[in-house]
Amino acid sequence: MGITFSVPDSVLSTTLANYKGTMEDEIFKAIPLYYKLYETGNKRTISGGESIVVPLMYGKNSTVAGYSGYGIIDTTPQEGISSAKFNFAS
Repeated sequence: MGITFSVPDSVLSTTLANYKGTMEDEIFKAIPLYYKLYETGNKRTISGGESIVVPLMYGKNSTVAGYSGYGIIDTTPQEGISSAKFNFAS
């Protein structure tokens, strides 16, 4: 888990953080398996964010039908779309 601290909003609103453009890799290069994945290009990196959110479709649309001319289009609201959220591991 990361270090947490509290800073007043007034300070955050008037102060910009100075971030380095790239992240130093102190984990993947130290573990042989991760190093091999890194060297072969099989490691995928994600920039930014406090979590990973993946959109999911888990249900079928029951109103699918053909349309021709002056036919009626069924606009009944459908369920079956959501998202999964994954926190970064430490």
